[in-house]
Amino acid sequence: MFKPVIESIDHIVVAVSNINKSAEWYHTMLGMTIQRFKTESAPNQDRVALVFGQQKINLHHKDIEVFPVCKKPAQEGTADFCLISKQPVSDFLNHWKKHSCELAVENIVQRTGAQGPLLSVYVYDLDGNLIEVSNYV
Repeated sequence: MFKPVIESIDHIVVAVSNINKSAEWYHTMLGMTIQRFKTESAPNQDRVALVFGQQKINLHHKDIEVFPVCKKPAQEGTADFCLISKQPVSDFLNHWKKHSCELAVENIVQRTGAQGPLLSVYVYDLDGNLIEVSNYV
């Protein structure tokens, strides 16, 4: 009998209103590498991914569908995810403040991650998607 086992997340998709501006924001504020590519399912569309570690975030324009699509259209400002870093979260918080980013929480907070306790900071991207950056403690 088949028993499903999932090992990790390869990528997630985040809807944004301006792919190029968002890609630059994720590069500058989170250190992600911008990767441009094309796919067989959308050969006329320039696609953009943000690569970090062994994962990536694919950016989709909120008004352009990429096959296959969700049953309900993706909306900018509805993503909420946590990223793990070895750099102190205080460094991220200071970096974001220096660049006048909109913070969701003004200070470092304690949370619980998949592998234990976290110290976390929260920022909104350009479209209001909520991003948590954390350190395991």
